[in-house]
Amino acid sequence: GGLTAMKLLERDDDGAAAESLSGVALLCSVPPSGIARMSLRALRHTPLRAAKIIAGLAMKKCASDPALCREMFFDDAMDERAISEYMGYFRRDSAAGVDLANLNRRLP
Repeated sequence: GGLTAMKLLERDDDGAAAESLSGVALLCSVPPSGIARMSLRALRHTPLRAAKIIAGLAMKKCASDPALCREMFFDDAMDERAISEYMGYFRRDSAAGVDLANLNRRLP
């Protein structure tokens, strides 16, 4: 998401992208270099928590495990139906991937 928005703004010759992306906020956008170092550091310091994050995000378990999904993103007040709905979004959004090694070679 963040890289896509930055690239659109970078190539915005006629100002159309800036207008359509006005108000965009890049919060915690993953750097093109990835998060491997941070992940390894987390594994050393908080191994159980890091393992859950890796399972939930990298292994996409948040799209199929309601308990893990709740633990990572929601509190106890969120009802099961809403969690199920969000899990559907996670499944849909995780269907596409990005070849970060290839992308990294193309960045300035």
